Amino acid sequence: MQKSPKSPILEKVALQIESIQPSYQSSIFLANYYLKNRKQIDAINYFEKAILNSQNPTEKAYTAYNTASIIMLQDPSKAKQLIDIAIENSPNEGKNYIFLATLYENSLAQCTFNKEEQAAVYQLASQTVLQAEKVEPRYKATAQKYSSDYLKKLNSIGKPKKKSVTLNCWINQTVQF
Repeated sequence: MQKSPKSPILEKVALQIESIQPSYQSSIFLANYYLKNRKQIDAINYFEKAILNSQNPTEKAYTAYNTASIIMLQDPSKAKQLIDIAIENSPNEGKNYIFLATLYENSLAQCTFNKEEQAAVYQLASQTVLQAEKVEPRYKATAQKYSSDYLKKLNSIGKPKKKSVTLNCWINQTVQF
């Protein structure tokens, strides 16, 4: 991402440009300006506007991924939505699936899951991280290592007796075993 100066005058000019003719570039400028000035909520709002203003799938994916990485701990639901945008616009980027698998694993500290649901999270994370290898073979070693780690954790909990487990919280998916 480009650097933004801290000058309030530049902020006023950028806001005026944004109000007259919003664009990916003006939104990114403002997002970076606010991020640099420690106004994260404003920054996130402008990163989201940049995604909406862009017609370029690569820009959308890049911005969505980076924005998700900023908010992944404080708002995992929003981070997942952004990673879904990144995947939709750049389905052959393996890093998106690795990120998503990490979000799923982090949900164990953020959500209240019983043992079966915890096992389902590890199963989902394993399945998701393996997508990275499928779409981008250079991630093969990384994807297999993460998958192996997730499956070890799943096995230490024990596989559920059910063939499918529904995960709520922000994940809202059914996982098959």
